[in-house]
Amino acid sequence: MTRYRDAVTAALRHPLVGQPGVFLLIVPSREHKEIGAEVARVLPTERISPLVPGAAAADDKQPWIILGLPRDSATRKTALQELNGRRDRLAAANRQLVLLVTRAELKDVQRYAGDLYSRVRFNAVIPFEPDPTVGVAEARSQLGEWYHRRYGKLDLRGLVRDSTEDIGWGIESIYQELRAMPADLSGEFDARFDRGGRLRMSFELGVGVPLVRLVAAPDHVVVVLAHPGSGKTFFLRWLALRAAREPTLGMSTPLPLLFPLAAFGGAASVDEIVAIMVDTLLEDCAPAAHVLGAALRNGDALLLLDGLDEVGEEALRVQVAARVVEFHSRYPSCRLVVTSRLAGYPEAPLPFPACTIAPLDRNAIKAFLVQWCELYAVDLHGETARDRGRQDGARLAQDVLGNPQLTELAGNPLLLTVLAIVHRTGVRLPDHRVELYSHATRVLVERWNRARSLGGDTHARPLTSADAARLLGPLALRAVRRASRGTVPEAELRESLERELSDRAIKGLASVDEAIDLFKRALGLLVEVAPGLYGFMHLTLAEYLAAWELVRTGELEKLVDRPTEAFLPEWRETLLLALGELGVNRGEDARLAAAIRALLRSARRRRGRPSVGVPSLLAGLLADDPGLTLTVAQNIADELIPRWWFKRDYGEKRLGDFLAEALNLASRIGAGRYASLVVERLEKHINTLPAHMQVPQNAERVLRVLLVCGAGPPAVMALLARLPNGLFVWWRGDGEEFTLSPTISTLVREGAVRLEAHREDKTTTSVEFLGMTGDRGRFRTEGRLVYARIAEVPGKRG
Repeated sequence: MTRYRDAVTAALRHPLVGQPGVFLLIVPSREHKEIGAEVARVLPTERISPLVPGAAAADDKQPWIILGLPRDSATRKTALQELNGRRDRLAAANRQLVLLVTRAELKDVQRYAGDLYSRVRFNAVIPFEPDPTVGVAEARSQLGEWYHRRYGKLDLRGLVRDSTEDIGWGIESIYQELRAMPADLSGEFDARFDRGGRLRMSFELGVGVPLVRLVAAPDHVVVVLAHPGSGKTFFLRWLALRAAREPTLGMSTPLPLLFPLAAFGGAASVDEIVAIMVDTLLEDCAPAAHVLGAALRNGDALLLLDGLDEVGEEALRVQVAARVVEFHSRYPSCRLVVTSRLAGYPEAPLPFPACTIAPLDRNAIKAFLVQWCELYAVDLHGETARDRGRQDGARLAQDVLGNPQLTELAGNPLLLTVLAIVHRTGVRLPDHRVELYSHATRVLVERWNRARSLGGDTHARPLTSADAARLLGPLALRAVRRASRGTVPEAELRESLERELSDRAIKGLASVDEAIDLFKRALGLLVEVAPGLYGFMHLTLAEYLAAWELVRTGELEKLVDRPTEAFLPEWRETLLLALGELGVNRGEDARLAAAIRALLRSARRRRGRPSVGVPSLLAGLLADDPGLTLTVAQNIADELIPRWWFKRDYGEKRLGDFLAEALNLASRIGAGRYASLVVERLEKHINTLPAHMQVPQNAERVLRVLLVCGAGPPAVMALLARLPNGLFVWWRGDGEEFTLSPTISTLVREGAVRLEAHREDKTTTSVEFLGMTGDRGRFRTEGRLVYARIAEVPGKRG
């Protein structure tokens, strides 16, 4: 007896089964054949076949069992439309038509065979039945092989040398340890008792703790937040590869399961999410599907769920977030890591501990560049070039770290990678991210033109980077506008390319198929993320191309004048890049200033409706500095700081969201041209804060924004004087937890505050809070420690 006999027998016990008509069975992916054999046992027939074009022509009266649809989207569409057109003839022949389709295939049945679908008399879901003979070891091994094939190498087609070469660098050979900051904090802590029994705790601003340590927290669930390009997806892939072959995060035999959260959009229950996981695994790595249920129940599953911000519009993100919470409630022993961009997360937050990926520090930047250049040299010239490559990397690191603007960009792993790529072309290293994206696009296209010329096609007109952007820009803009986060159906892709090729007669490309092949295979700008669904190589690339299209078409001016749309999270990066394209790449200063004035007018119209999107975008402008004049920067700061960061009428919760966003961008603002302007406005408006802030974290955030931006002791003192006792209330360290109730006593010297921390055992510990040092980056605090190292030294505690 097969695994599906009982399920199929029960499903086909319906009284309508056996009568003429259309019957629908929703089956797990790749299980069509086995389930179809069981259906044929209940409804004897010799007519069992997949649906292909021309198959609907037979009108014999046997039951016809269709075992799934063609994988090619164009062939699938043709076959379904043909079947749909023969609906009446099939009915007249008293046929029984049984369709076995997966959930994904069902969408195409509804789309291309709507008339036939409207006549379905009976439908049932056949649940997946795992094979009990498949073991966890086999599943982990094959899953590791699948991840290695899918994610094990950097995909840099066309960027490094030419479009035909396969870059064999494993991601584990280039990965640099990412560090992160717990959501309410911004640094790494060290807690010690000295020989006199005094508790000493230090906090290094902006460095954070290893991300691996945070996701291994005892809570079993953590949310990883990041700016675009910070490496959250890269980290999940690295973690999946590692977990498939060795104990990881305290789990002896983890089953790493990496899924984009967008795949769960519309799921109505946890069971539906698990069914989606099963279908995906059956396509990619069937053994993992067979052990999934047991791994979830036993707490052996490591769920790596990527891109909450990429789910789509806000209502759908909220729904998916609710499903994630339910999932954790059902399987609390499984370890769960969820990632999201910072923009868009406040609209659909999760009730779990969160951390923010920190920028790469100077040591990590240097290590990456040295390793990159070493691998490149060896790949190109062999082992004898290894030392030369390392020396080249050291020189590149010196150039990058010697330039403050480049150092700021290089803290972002994606931009650091593009910097390394641009270095290979021998041109000036750009010091603004929009320049980097523009140059990367040119590099891709020019390398393809050169490769085609070397291949003998010397008469073909070269494709320009502007033509490439004209072809892909409308698609990217449409994807961002509808919050599909860079994905587009193949039919829409073909329609758009055909329209652009027809209108512009781009001679470098002869057909839509040639254009798709170019962008998919040669340049790597597009990837087929699922059958019939295309996406951009990186979401940020889609946002850059959408920004280019906004500027080219004049849609930018319309967007910034629409306050209900301009400040949505999905537009933030595209707008910042569009303004950078205007000011940095094109030097259209008057148009840039006019667009920002329109944005400020839109922000003023939003004052009565608090939205994190407004301060996020305005602060992003100060951080990016797309060629702002002092007057424009002052106008932005005057709208941002008093009316959004400090607006007390919005209540403590919304104020906390705004201040959290301020903290996320403070280091970039502090490293830019307008740090002193921001500090001046911060100092001016401190007294507008509530006298005793009801949410202690908010005061802590204001304090850290001041410190990161470089505020002096007077501003810090003015803020501390307004705070109630008990600002910092607890900390937890490896295996031990203490409650501290600090009391601000006296300022012991410029830039320092002495706090008395009363421990639960009634003893008192004196701790110093050191506010400013020469590099603005180090101070000491005892407050709200989430992860701390405790070093025991001789002496009595307390």
